[in-house]
Amino acid sequence: MDLIEWHKRRVDWWQRKLRISDYGMLWLSFLKGVILTVIVMKVFF
Repeated sequence: MDLIEWHKRRVDWWQRKLRISDYGMLWLSFLKGVILTVIVMKVFF
């Protein structure tokens, strides 16, 4: 099993567990990036 297949299965598992669409997953990823950026900015600046 390669890393890409493992990652696809994990994403599918979380998507089913949270009952969200592909579009919802995109929004979660975006919001996660925004939150991490804000945290990094607070810590280093």
